[in-house]
Amino acid sequence: MVKQKIAKGIRVVTVPPVLVSAMLLILYQVYGDEFASGTMLLCGIFFLALLPVLAYPLASWGYQRRKHPSRFLTLREKQRNLAFLLTPVGYFLGWIAGWLGHCSAMMMGVLTGYLMGVILLTVLNKGFHIKASGHACSCVMAYLLLGEWLGLGVFFICVPLYLGEFWASVSLKRHAVKEFIGGTGVAVVAFLAQKFLYLM
Repeated sequence: MVKQKIAKGIRVVTVPPVLVSAMLLILYQVYGDEFASGTMLLCGIFFLALLPVLAYPLASWGYQRRKHPSRFLTLREKQRNLAFLLTPVGYFLGWIAGWLGHCSAMMMGVLTGYLMGVILLTVLNKGFHIKASGHACSCVMAYLLLGEWLGLGVFFICVPLYLGEFWASVSLKRHAVKEFIGGTGVAVVAFLAQKFLYLM
């Protein structure tokens, strides 16, 4: 169906690694070394975007090596579980790299915001069994950071992207409405926390 194809297209364009990488590159383009050194920019892209993505090929490789895959978790479940593991690991290592590398307050705010977001998501999802969308959290964090550093004008682009993601996720049954809103709320809380720590 056309509707499904559109929804899938929106999901592909707005996947967290793409939006996180775009956000980092935009801020680097605007602020240059004031935002991050070239090395720290690459570290940010690797730890915040590329490392979490590795969950998908790694899970597929492990799944294909199983002699009886049907006896275990589905491939989709394995990918999600591994992503849920690699994402906090990547965010934490990124934060450590930023701290050890004495990166700017701007970059440290980015790294801290994402780390706080994944910590809150883990507590909610694993600790309280309250499902909140990691997709929504990651993308909304990127929008909020862009708005903070580039001005409210960026929300004329970010809001339609967010609404498109919302519709596509619910339409494809990837998330329930409350899960997407929950992830959005987590991003807002994490953003405000990092802003208090690094932008005061």
